[in-house]
Amino acid sequence: MRIPACYQVCGDFSPSPRHGREEKHYKLPDAEWIETVVCMANNQGGKLIVGVEDDGTVTGLHAYHQTSPQVIAAFIASRTAPPLNVEVSFVHLPEGLVAVVSIPAARQHVSTSDGKLLIRYFDINGKPGCRPLYAHEIIHWRADTGMADLMALLMPEVTWDDFEPLEFSRLRRMVEENNGDAVLLKLSDREIAAALGLVSQQNGRPMITLAGLLLVGKEAALHKFLPAHEVAFQVLRGLDVAVNEFHRWPLLRAHEWLLQNISVRNEEQELMNEGIRVGVPRYDRRGRSTTRSFTATMPVSARFTFNCMMPTPW
Repeated sequence: MRIPACYQVCGDFSPSPRHGREEKHYKLPDAEWIETVVCMANNQGGKLIVGVEDDGTVTGLHAYHQTSPQVIAAFIASRTAPPLNVEVSFVHLPEGLVAVVSIPAARQHVSTSDGKLLIRYFDINGKPGCRPLYAHEIIHWRADTGMADLMALLMPEVTWDDFEPLEFSRLRRMVEENNGDAVLLKLSDREIAAALGLVSQQNGRPMITLAGLLLVGKEAALHKFLPAHEVAFQVLRGLDVAVNEFHRWPLLRAHEWLLQNISVRNEEQELMNEGIRVGVPRYDRRGRSTTRSFTATMPVSARFTFNCMMPTPW
């Protein structure tokens, strides 16, 4: 019997490769089991199926682990810090006993009891694995799990003089053109900054946040305090790069620039349906954007992709 591989939905299969040993004599090392549980918990959780090979072949749970679900759950809790509460169930199959470990997504970092902090990842072939969760990635992790607001990160060396007044004017214009909150139009620059969280009061002193620097910061300040920040626009024809432009602009200016670049290239194809003209744009104007997590010390990048709308017969 084989269980269909479903890494992204079901979780991971264990034990590990046979290494020339007969399956009935091979025991999944405790350390490998715990490390897999930890790396899955630090990602999105999932199910760890023990007693099934990676190709879906059922080999059965080793006799050493055929105790009870409660014992295995307690063992995992004792070998993780803080203790991880998992649910374990045994499934009896014709080929043998299989353990299914349901792992919740961690709300705080979970490591092995010997201090290994791991996270799950997928390689280029879509196969899962475990890798270290590095110190500079912890703020990413906290932001991704909703435990921290990355944009509220304080920038102690940035001052009000590093803000570009023209960007506040751009912000007001964008609010007006897009039917935003009209209250913002009546506020001063400093009042807008306070209302939108571009500055934060710390011990009675205003501190610039990462959001403020990215939205309305001067180009020179962005280059100085966020040296990896840049906005790029590329047009590819097959594998050839037709347009390749890079700027270190604040995000409001970059947003308008990107929309203009997309708009001039968004040609329409005219279709007629019972005498009614229907314009089909080359790209879906709604678009889809994908951004990568970032910190003040890591590259800031964004990639925009679009749904191509293909004409279909009426």
